[in-house]
Amino acid sequence: MQRNGSRAALLALDTCYGLGLENFLHYADHVAKVTADDVREVARKIINFDRSALAVVGP
Repeated sequence: MQRNGSRAALLALDTCYGLGLENFLHYADHVAKVTADDVREVARKIINFDRSALAVVGP
């Protein structure tokens, strides 16, 4: 449950981004359509594994 201010901010941002006032009604559907392959494809474009760092954290 969201407060009115949160809802208003969401609608304002959706309008600024050109998504329309009803975008929030379909948000869950849009998220559900994203597949693991979609995520992998974007990760390959964004993440440069040649410049990665490994951090090991332990007690």
